[in-house]
Amino acid sequence: EEAALLAAEQAWVDELLAGDPPPLGDTVAADRPGTCPRAPGGAGLWRDADIDALDDYDLVAAIAGAEATVAMAQAGQQQLMAALAARSVFTRAEAAVTTRANRRREDTPADREHRAAVEISAALSIAPRTATMRLDTALVLTHELPDTLAMVSTGAITLAHARAVHEETRNLPTAALRTGVEAKALAALRTRRHTVGQLRRKLAGWVIAADPAGAEDRHQRARAARAFGITAGFDGMCQATCELTAEAGQIVFAAVDGIAATLAQDHTDSTGAKPGARPGVAQLRA
Repeated sequence: EEAALLAAEQAWVDELLAGDPPPLGDTVAADRPGTCPRAPGGAGLWRDADIDALDDYDLVAAIAGAEATVAMAQAGQQQLMAALAARSVFTRAEAAVTTRANRRREDTPADREHRAAVEISAALSIAPRTATMRLDTALVLTHELPDTLAMVSTGAITLAHARAVHEETRNLPTAALRTGVEAKALAALRTRRHTVGQLRRKLAGWVIAADPAGAEDRHQRARAARAFGITAGFDGMCQATCELTAEAGQIVFAAVDGIAATLAQDHTDSTGAKPGARPGVAQLRA
């Protein structure tokens, strides 16, 4: 009986997520699936509704509806940022740019994107580097991955899912390969729900299959850049970080895990814990 109830609830959630969320500001009709409970105020239903009067299903629907509305708003923000980057912000479009050598040249897309990032940084109170990264995502989604942005604009997926598609496919050498992997990702997202982590793992496999030579080249470059480091922590502790190949990492982990297993078997407390306190596996590995 419990399994049947869970299956029915899962089917209800799937139907909810597959629905067509209303545009911002629309009043939600009673017969539209995938939307919040009806109340005055359109997209802000969960703010205006009597939350205590909602049953459990309606409350879940309101949560899902709020998430969809966030995604739709973020999709609009991507387009706004891309539009800003296309303009010569707060200066005439035909204005020239003065270089450090005092030579005048024409305004370039890079100049416009830099100024747009500066304005976004100030408007949103975020670091300039963060603003640049967000603008890059907006430009790619708007101009190179419009199908992904379209799914965000309906609330079907989140901006985090779209960002995963962008970041995982950015190393593909051609637009055709990138859109091919994008199509697989969107088809998978339409078929069933994925967490961002699940989507990234699938994307990684598709990217390798689409460009095996490029994947091998990236592996070799990453292998050459392997490193070991240590950073100061709090309370007299530190963090040791190690960038290794997958094979080397497995060997190191197996060796450390074997020592930890021996310590656990001997009931040896090498962590300095209070007498009688048994250390966990992670402590024993350390």
